[in-house]
Amino acid sequence: MPGDCLATGTTGPPTAEVASKTPIKFKATPEATTRNLGSSRKKIDAVFKLTSESEISPDVKKQLELIADPILRLGETTDSASFPEPTFSDLSISRNRKTIRFRVCLDPSSGLNAGKYLGTISLEGPPGVDTTTVTITANAKDGRVFKISAVVALFLAFLVLLYKAANDERARRKAEAEAITDAAKKEAALTKAQKYPSAALKTLKDPAWLVPTLFVLGSASGALWVAYDTNPSWGETGIVTSAFAIVGAAFAAIGARQIFAGSK
Repeated sequence: MPGDCLATGTTGPPTAEVASKTPIKFKATPEATTRNLGSSRKKIDAVFKLTSESEISPDVKKQLELIADPILRLGETTDSASFPEPTFSDLSISRNRKTIRFRVCLDPSSGLNAGKYLGTISLEGPPGVDTTTVTITANAKDGRVFKISAVVALFLAFLVLLYKAANDERARRKAEAEAITDAAKKEAALTKAQKYPSAALKTLKDPAWLVPTLFVLGSASGALWVAYDTNPSWGETGIVTSAFAIVGAAFAAIGARQIFAGSK
């Protein structure tokens, strides 16, 4: 197996070029591969194997060269961004001299934007050797934005649920006040019934409301995590757009539209 990656992004042939005596055409395994960084920016690598029906002579092997095209972020609506140049290991040849293996190392920068990055790597050689191209895709998430957005979204969802429950408590208090026959007491009760703080505080102290609310928020947090976990390049649309998407998903999970409609 190929060893650690070298310090440069290309491996170069010697100055003197010697053509291959027999045509060499490689078949890549795999032809394309994907690596998911998640929210970390740790080094990742991938190993490719190129097989030929013809033997690769030592002179030809010395002239084989790996060249990487820029690894760029995909997406019509995303800003342009590039991945740091990859590095390669030495080319490792099998005993029968028909198989070449090499390792591609990707070392993302700590500030790498979230998104899907695609790049191609070509193995070129002297005359008689067909150029072979492999593709590597790297997906990166923005975990920090997700965590902040999720916390804010769940807090806002909690306020929405509290708003609904406080309104229901105010309505109950108002109905009780309307039943009072004494005019002075009725007016005082109606005034008290309209106050949000006391209604909200009573709601917070009610286990019958608090327990189901925490369950709903737990379900909402699960829905947000699924949206994040199933998208290997979450956050690629940008901080603001991604954050609003999380807030919208949280409100949808708790049925905010019905809550506001029922709390006029």
